[in-house]
Amino acid sequence: MPNLFYQNLSNRGYELAKVDGIKFLAVLLTITNIVYAIIQIYLYKVNFINLLQKLKHIFFSKHILFFIFLFFVILNNLSQEHTIAIHGNFWRSQGLLIYLAIFIVFITTWIFTNKKNYKFIVISLFLSGIIQSLVSIVKLKNYIYVNNISKIFDGFFINGNFGQTNFVTYTLGISFIITYFELRIKNIDKYFVANYLLSICLILQTLAIYFSGSLWTIICLISFVLIFEISLKINKFNKKIIQSITSLFLIISFLFPFLLYILKLQITGDLRIQIWFSVIELLSKSNIHILFAGIGFDYLGEWLKTNNVLTNFYIDRAHNFTLDMYVSMGLIPTIIFIYFTIRNLVQIEKTDQNKNLIMMLVMFWIIKSVIHEFSIVNLIELTTLLAILNRLNTKKEDYNRTFKNFIT
Repeated sequence: MPNLFYQNLSNRGYELAKVDGIKFLAVLLTITNIVYAIIQIYLYKVNFINLLQKLKHIFFSKHILFFIFLFFVILNNLSQEHTIAIHGNFWRSQGLLIYLAIFIVFITTWIFTNKKNYKFIVISLFLSGIIQSLVSIVKLKNYIYVNNISKIFDGFFINGNFGQTNFVTYTLGISFIITYFELRIKNIDKYFVANYLLSICLILQTLAIYFSGSLWTIICLISFVLIFEISLKINKFNKKIIQSITSLFLIISFLFPFLLYILKLQITGDLRIQIWFSVIELLSKSNIHILFAGIGFDYLGEWLKTNNVLTNFYIDRAHNFTLDMYVSMGLIPTIIFIYFTIRNLVQIEKTDQNKNLIMMLVMFWIIKSVIHEFSIVNLIELTTLLAILNRLNTKKEDYNRTFKNFIT
């Protein structure tokens, strides 16, 4: 998915191709799920009405938050007076339809993931980062060949096949953490070849991240390494440290722009903070409907332009994940998302390497999203990780009961 792009559309082609790819994936998954359900009904002679009742029991008894979230997202965006909320703006085409596609990916991952097959998803995230590292290094080499090596310090930034540095560094950072985790936690000393290859991958990822010029990504990863190494010294791997920091930064990511606005801590010339202040200022003057239901997906650029704010740029993202969520979907979905994420991060009762890795990946994504916007592929990465984390937190007997409800 990260490697999809339309060459004939210039910079727009990077995101639009990925949007189309995700829609195709969602359709494919939907068809596959329907075929699977039909096969199970035929093989196990399941009455269709009983199947619907069991599906209702599975989702609405314990995981009703999924559907409350989805209900409000659909309601909020359908209630808008513009079609952008449904289909997206001209630059990204990331309206309600693409987010429903992402929800299908999330639900499918949640249903079919277990403690064995989830590792294939982790491997794919690792390989995706390796591919983007190679693409980035090749682009850097070509740039140096055409110009000279000194020019890389004059504003050349690696962006892989994402078209933007902030986007590709999510994928690079996730892959870096997986590699570092495998080298430091897993007992691979006896496997010299594996250790050697992972070390090469780590060097490649580090180079790509360094030459991306993304200072915040570098700070996030250095912080991760320091926290990780400290936690290794404290009772092997102290999950409480990771849990607490992740939860704290998730809350901070939601409150940070508002805290700066309340305290009037604006940095002159910082466009990101100008965006935060402008969005919050408009929200404070908006009606109750916008305060609680948001303005709809992908409508921020038009909303700012309509209100004659920051008209020198076309800004369609707030550069803060939860502020973007609040503006687009409203208060209730934002609160549900924060609750769902924190609950899954604090449910872990014992040290588990599988869960610890997923926790760290979610933590990195959350911290990075405090000031960075993200690609639609990066959002797929987050939702997939959250689906895996929730599944790993589900007790074995609950999982078996859930899965069997589909086929018995």
